[in-house]
Amino acid sequence: QWGNTPDHLQKAELLIADQKYCRDQYGPIGETVHDTHICAHDPIQETGACN
Repeated sequence: QWGNTPDHLQKAELLIADQKYCRDQYGPIGETVHDTHICAHDPIQETGACN
């Protein structure tokens, strides 16, 4: 389901995004973003929690 995962700890420098940005990104694919979630990403490198 998730594909291959690395055997070594990964690292990325990310920005913390506001909840509206997070909801706008995840809402269209049916995911719910709660107020307790932290949304982090890098818009230039296109990295985030799953990249």
